[in-house]
Amino acid sequence: MTPSTSLWAPQFAHQTDEGVRGKHNDDAFDYFVGRNSEQDKIYFLTVADGVTSNAGGDQASDIAIAEIRGRLEELGQEPLLEQMTDAVHYAHKQILKTAQENPAFCNMSTTIVLAAIDQDKLYVTHLGDSRAYLIRNNQIYLLTVDHTWVQDAVDQGRLSIEEAQNHPNRHVIKRFLGIQKTISIDYHIVRPNKNHLSKGERSFVKQISLQANDLILLCTDGLTDKVTDAEICATITAQKSLQEATNNLIDIALARQESDNITVVLMKLIESPTVSHHPNKRFLNTTILVVLAIAILMLSMTAYTLYQIDSDVREWVSRMIPLFQSGVQQVILLLYNVQA
Repeated sequence: MTPSTSLWAPQFAHQTDEGVRGKHNDDAFDYFVGRNSEQDKIYFLTVADGVTSNAGGDQASDIAIAEIRGRLEELGQEPLLEQMTDAVHYAHKQILKTAQENPAFCNMSTTIVLAAIDQDKLYVTHLGDSRAYLIRNNQIYLLTVDHTWVQDAVDQGRLSIEEAQNHPNRHVIKRFLGIQKTISIDYHIVRPNKNHLSKGERSFVKQISLQANDLILLCTDGLTDKVTDAEICATITAQKSLQEATNNLIDIALARQESDNITVVLMKLIESPTVSHHPNKRFLNTTILVVLAIAILMLSMTAYTLYQIDSDVREWVSRMIPLFQSGVQQVILLLYNVQA
């Protein structure tokens, strides 16, 4: 079996809190490593916020987190983003099944945000108002668009961003897991740029490229209700420890009397010392092997031609063939080990 590889040796931290009211914590989160068919490591982060206005919110978030892990720890041959959306769909079906078996939980539901780091690519799927952020070079970028009543109103020009922050409908969620038979999973990432919050300037991609020292943040609305994006960025970049950063973010929200549950999951991408820094090393090594094969073929044809017409060359070729074969074998073995 080929050893697991990754560009990263990531650091990870998390924190969750019930909020100042001390109500039951309906948030759930997870961090795990999956492996694709080539046994490369894929890092997954998930956060779910059970809808507390309905019974079973905590069960719904727990089911979502557990089922997604169960589907993604061992990956198949399909594209990663397709497998991520399939896992979310499966979690939704399991929530519906549980609700059907327990009438008291007939309206159980939850938000979900799922991020995957596959070598130098980031993928995100989500429903609801739990968010994903990228922090790079002391700048913060919101990668998801909330599926809420107020976000739709802002995008349609009926509310300003400032008005939306205190609007009574700001927690009305329009997409979630559970209740409805069908769901529409959002797998689009807001392309990071200076004007990424403006609808007119917003553009979407299905993946973004990652860099060393990038930070990926997932959180529930308990954090973003009380802490601005700029404050999140400043708090994280001011701390040497990721755990201190997550703890401080929770403390700020609590100091501002956040009554909802608060969850923060944070990852920093540190370059792995055991792999090549070249993100396309497999392609590079394959190319070298192809060029080497062509060179061997040309040399062989030339040697064969000379072998037929010159007795001195014939003797020299006879002596060099074993050395040449040994050298070629060593080069191929070296490239194979580096590629693996």
